[in-house]
Amino acid sequence: PEVRDAIIRLLSSKQAEELSVLEGKDKLAADIRKQVNDILGVKQPNEGVKKVLFNAFIIQ
Repeated sequence: PEVRDAIIRLLSSKQAEELSVLEGKDKLAADIRKQVNDILGVKQPNEGVKKVLFNAFIIQ
C-alpha cells in the first residue's frame, strides 16, 4: 500500500503537458524508481527496482 500511495501521489502531481513528451515519461519512470527504492530502503544502485516500464499510458 505504501508503494501504491507514493506512485499515486507522484502521478497526481504531474501535468498532462509534462507527460506528453518522451522526456517527461522518462523523468516519471526515474522518479517512480527512486521513490519505490527509497520506500524499500534500497541503498545500492544495483539493487531494488532497476527499471520502470509502462505498458499503457493514458493521459486524461
